Amino acid sequence: MSEQAKKSAATRRKNLKKKAESENKLRLANARASAARNKLKYFKEGFEEGLKVRRE
Repeated sequence: MSEQAKKSAATRRKNLKKKAESENKLRLANARASAARNKLKYFKEGFEEGLKVRRE
């Protein structure tokens, strides 16, 4: 395996790892945003059972 081929393989591995990390971060961010939207929706509807929202 030539030196250039080794470098290319290492770069590909690094890029795949970064892509996986990026996708995971995006998935977690989407989950947080979804939870926040649902919480707000239930709060607006006065849904007190599931989220224990206190209304005065």
